[in-house]
Amino acid sequence: GRVYVADANRVQVFDELGAVLDEYQANDPARTIRRLECGPGNLGFASNDLAQVVRFRRVGDVEAGASTLNLSTPYSSADDAPGFFRQPVDLAAGPNSNMYIADAGNFRVQKFSPQGDLQNGFGSEATGHGEFSRMIALDAGTAFGQFRVSVLDDTGTEYRIQRFDNQLSFVDQITLPSG
Repeated sequence: GRVYVADANRVQVFDELGAVLDEYQANDPARTIRRLECGPGNLGFASNDLAQVVRFRRVGDVEAGASTLNLSTPYSSADDAPGFFRQPVDLAAGPNSNMYIADAGNFRVQKFSPQGDLQNGFGSEATGHGEFSRMIALDAGTAFGQFRVSVLDDTGTEYRIQRFDNQLSFVDQITLPSG
C-alpha cells in the first residue's frame, strides 16, 4: 500500500514503511492544497489559491517497486466557462474513475471523465434544489446499492446536504439548523 499526504503546497507518496516514493510540489510555495482525493486510477487535489484541480495518473513500475505520479492537464483557469473553476473547494472520485468537483466560486458541481473531459455540470447561486449559496464540502459514494454525490451548503439560515445521482440529477435534501 501507498499513503498519499497533502502538506500545504505539496503531495507526497510514502510506502508502508514511511519511505518517500514520490512528491509533487506546487510551483508557487504560497499556494495551498485544499483537498486530496484518491480513486481507482487517479489522484487529484483542489487548490482555491490556484483556482484549479490537478489530477495525476498513478503509474507503477513493478520491477523497481517504485511508483511515480504523472501530472495530467489541470482542469482549470479562473473562469466561469464549463470545465473551468473560480474556487474549487472539494472533489471526490466516483464510479469509473470519474471526478466530481465542487466550485464555490461558480456555485456548481462538475463531473469529469478519467481523461479530463467535462461530462456534466449544474448549479447556480440561489437556495433551490441544485442551487448553492456557500458550498462547503462534496462527497461521492455508494450506500445501500445507490451511488450519490452529496454537497454540503450553507444558506446563511441553515445547512443543507443535497444529494444527487450519478448523472447529477437531484434526489433529496437533508436540512440542518445553522449555528
